[in-house]
Amino acid sequence: MDRKGVRETEFLNKCNHLFREYKKRVFFLSRDTEITNYSKEFYNGLKELASYYYPGEKIPFDYRYLAQEIFLFERFLPTDSIFPFEGHDFSKVLDRPNSLKKDEAVLDYLVDQTRNYLFDEVSLGREYYPYETYDLQDKCVKAVDFLMQCAYEMGIKYRRFIIYPCFKRDNGVMNAVHAFLLVKLNGKTYLIDCTYSQFCSFVRCDLNRIGVPLFAGPAPGAFMQYDDSHREVALTLLNRGWIEYTDETIKAYLDGFLLSYRNGLFYERTNDFSFISPYTALDYEHFFYGEDDLFHYEKKEELGYQLKPLSNPHMLIKHR
Repeated sequence: MDRKGVRETEFLNKCNHLFREYKKRVFFLSRDTEITNYSKEFYNGLKELASYYYPGEKIPFDYRYLAQEIFLFERFLPTDSIFPFEGHDFSKVLDRPNSLKKDEAVLDYLVDQTRNYLFDEVSLGREYYPYETYDLQDKCVKAVDFLMQCAYEMGIKYRRFIIYPCFKRDNGVMNAVHAFLLVKLNGKTYLIDCTYSQFCSFVRCDLNRIGVPLFAGPAPGAFMQYDDSHREVALTLLNRGWIEYTDETIKAYLDGFLLSYRNGLFYERTNDFSFISPYTALDYEHFFYGEDDLFHYEKKEELGYQLKPLSNPHMLIKHR
């Protein structure tokens, strides 16, 4: 084996050792603070190894298999939402409204129907645990398809939107997508997102993930907790599943996604931990419709999966 192969084997073995120790420590824990304490130590270890073995270089291809294994493991860690919210009351049976004149009644009915559908999907009909404890990752497209069917049957105008990473279908930086629905009622537009809770778990919102090679950054919910307008949008979607579409609400909603796409190289270069997006609702509209491109304003290597390690693995992740 040549020196390159020896280096890669040594690097991967040490990363795998860290991961084994991490799994031993956190698998049976239930308190979010305990899990995040151990995860910080684990993430910092990965950053240090990457910077030591591959300074200024791309991480070896085989490391991506370990990164994927870590994502799958953390998906099943029992962590709560970073936002305390009431949760859906399944004891209340909402009848289908007789007309479309009352927006709130119609929207609550659509959300109620969709959440019942999702609960059957994730609980496999057994309903052992409260709905809020189930992870709705990868359920957004199914939820929106179901919503569209309900809206169609009720004669409601709707439009499905897909959020591609960096608001670009062929982005070259990530492959995860998210779906939401816009509906029109009595001259107003509403955004419905019944799976937003997937972006608000403690594990996915851990800012210490910033800078770990080939990791997705913290989830959108992580960046929604720092001012009233963003927090209100997140809480409204978690509690009600819908919110009126305005320039302010759509900007706040999409800001979370934009900030989640930035990786550690952005923060290392800028030292900007304000977690403020410079883009307006109109900017996001231009991105969605291909009239402008986020890559005109952001560096591609600083978006999505981080291919190179940090120059300084001890970069302080500042909580705003």
